[in-house]
Amino acid sequence: MFNDGASYAPYLTNGDVTPKKYNNGQQAYTITAGDNVTIDYGTPQNTYKTSGITAYATGLAYNGKFYAGKDDEITLTLNSNTPQGYTFKEFTANAGTLTAEENAYVLTMPESNVTINAVYDLNLLENLSEISADETALGGSITIKAAAKGGTGNYTYAVYCKQKADTKWVTKQNFDSNDTVIFKPAYASDYDICVKVKDKSGTIEKKYFVLKVNEKVTNLSTLVSDNIKLGEQVTVNCLAKNGLGEYQYQVFYKQTAQSKWTVAQDFSTNATVNFTPKNAKTYDVCVKVKDATGKLDKLYFTVTVSDNRLQSTSAISAETIKAGESVTLNCSAKGGTAPYTYSVQYKQQAKTKWTILLKITS
Repeated sequence: MFNDGASYAPYLTNGDVTPKKYNNGQQAYTITAGDNVTIDYGTPQNTYKTSGITAYATGLAYNGKFYAGKDDEITLTLNSNTPQGYTFKEFTANAGTLTAEENAYVLTMPESNVTINAVYDLNLLENLSEISADETALGGSITIKAAAKGGTGNYTYAVYCKQKADTKWVTKQNFDSNDTVIFKPAYASDYDICVKVKDKSGTIEKKYFVLKVNEKVTNLSTLVSDNIKLGEQVTVNCLAKNGLGEYQYQVFYKQTAQSKWTVAQDFSTNATVNFTPKNAKTYDVCVKVKDATGKLDKLYFTVTVSDNRLQSTSAISAETIKAGESVTLNCSAKGGTAPYTYSVQYKQQAKTKWTILLKITS
């Protein structure tokens, strides 16, 4: 038995050298790294040239192997050389207890040799592509964002589309590292979209989407009346169909002979707009509708505003007469609201008091 002061001492048996604890002769066992695993046992405490033993805080290295005895707790730093196409999961020991601690592992030795292995999950290629919207209106566009994870990396992307009723796919992008494709449908129809991702090994994963394309937004707004009297309101009933999402309406008006528009309502979801023209003129009215994609449709109207104010059209038979003669008053009116009633009064010009000739009567 050889003892040079270390925790362990080697001894010879039939030409094989294996360490035992010097104090009780307890057999030591090896700790071995499995495939793709490297083990750091810490900093050596001492090396004994006579025996060839390198002592550590716990355990020893001898003849290219690391040894520890039953119930010894060995602090290890473990690393994995993860194979391509796999994801590291955990380290395991085929015997004893391996406990993960901060930045290290602790192995409690059993009464047997230990091999530490790494466990991996197959790193399958996943297609994580997305589209910015699954519904749009004709004239709009969507963004196709290609993405992937897993596999062997170095991804390339291909994008295809077709109308749902068709069988032939149209290539929007062949395999390329570009991950963003803008798609603007040409028809109001349902479309199928296919995004393929390919990794360095040539593995391909597909992902499918359905895009609904509506007709362009259509302005269906109307006027309650296009012929009103001065002082009355113009009422615009805003309405739309097709397009996408909630509609907003904007209303302008101007005299036909002028160029400057007046805003009756800026873009709003309010669908009933009123305004009152100030003059008996012809007016132009413009109604804009906007859908959720920002697409617009306009309609123009013409409104005629007539002057219907009450006016007296009464006449006198003569403006100059002799004393004792009489004049005839013909009472009449236009505008306003018939039937009309009349009152007649007179006075000398030099005086202020009027004399009632006729009280209000038809």
